[in-house]
Amino acid sequence: MNIFIETLGCPKNEADSRVLSGYFLEKNHTITDDPQAADLVVVNTCGFILDAAEESIQRLITYSTELKKQNQTVKVMAMGCLVQRYQNELVKEIPEVDYWIGLDLLENTCSYAETPSKRVSIPEKPLPVFYRTPAVFAQEKNAYSYIKIGDGCNRACEFCSIPTFKGEHISREPQDIKTAFTQLIQMGKRELILVDQDITQYHYGNTGLAQLVRELSQVEGDYWIRLMYMHPDHISTELFKDLKDVKHLIRYFDIPVQHGSDIVLKGMGRRRTASQLKGQIKSIREMFPDVSLRTTIMLGFPGEGQSEFEDLKVFMEEVCFDKVGFFIFSPEEGTPVSKRHYELEEESVLIERLEEITELQREISATKNEQLIGRHMHLIVDSYEGDSLVCRSYRDAPDIDSEVFVPIDDTCASANPDVGEFIEAIITDYDDYDLEAERLCD
Repeated sequence: MNIFIETLGCPKNEADSRVLSGYFLEKNHTITDDPQAADLVVVNTCGFILDAAEESIQRLITYSTELKKQNQTVKVMAMGCLVQRYQNELVKEIPEVDYWIGLDLLENTCSYAETPSKRVSIPEKPLPVFYRTPAVFAQEKNAYSYIKIGDGCNRACEFCSIPTFKGEHISREPQDIKTAFTQLIQMGKRELILVDQDITQYHYGNTGLAQLVRELSQVEGDYWIRLMYMHPDHISTELFKDLKDVKHLIRYFDIPVQHGSDIVLKGMGRRRTASQLKGQIKSIREMFPDVSLRTTIMLGFPGEGQSEFEDLKVFMEEVCFDKVGFFIFSPEEGTPVSKRHYELEEESVLIERLEEITELQREISATKNEQLIGRHMHLIVDSYEGDSLVCRSYRDAPDIDSEVFVPIDDTCASANPDVGEFIEAIITDYDDYDLEAERLCD
């Protein structure tokens, strides 16, 4: 079969989709980037918030109706978080979809796709999506790969629905992680991104996060290790001290604080105050002077009035995160906050706040980029765009953050470096988010 896979949502879904591709390849199927040429279209759905759910549903409708009108033999599979969460409603709403697969083992998902009859498979208990067959990565051109080190969540954030459909957190066995990690390095990957719902939850036997990263860093090679998603209530000075001198670990941490008002943070079920968060971030920057910090900010959570929004702006101005993702609160059934009465701000007010705080962060980002002019950077090549190399520094995660554009220099011995190759460059210009650089030849 020719199989097209569309991934919606977070890097954890991206990791699952790539592993699923691996299972299909091992069974001699073909992965295509063209849904028009596919015998099977797989949509790896996201069910975190309403907007993500609506996007997933719209893609399923498009493929199961419009695409099927053009190709009556194509089959459509919906898999992942949204299916696990809303299978009953979805099966009734979009009967044209052929396969509904929740959070099942990926090898099972591959087998279901090979059966001609329609199927609904929703595990009563969500199954951690780990893998032991990363064959697909050898055929990809990406310089990076994601490695899930765990799944599920034991946290109790008031706004989050994830524990309701992903279940309790389970950590992946360290040796299994190291085996996959080593294979990916041997395949030529130069950036390994460890992901989890909350990476600070990782604990398997006597192995915690810091020890795991130390063991992985002993694998020979020239590569980066990037950590994604560290719950701000569960990081500590001790954890960062343990990570401080780990070889290959780049100085980039994603810490989704969600807000900067004590009232809102308390309502969200967060333990730390804005002052404590600022203290923790200051401590991280003292240990890692060149660190790049990313966060996520939610606007409009119940209890956020104009005063709390002003507190958030002051917090953002004082902390000056390097990267920020913003989104507006959406009521989600099954979350702790859904069980109590609350009132929300008008949508127009929230949109204005979003525009205002986005502009604030744009100015912060531009200032930080200006400070990078003249700096020598170690960059990884992601792709080519016209006469430029599209690169990233350690400061930017792939598909999420900024890029560095480097003109191709024919005077360099390797004028056309391979994707995944590291190059040296000097930052020469900037805009609000991206950078330009001049390559340093050997």
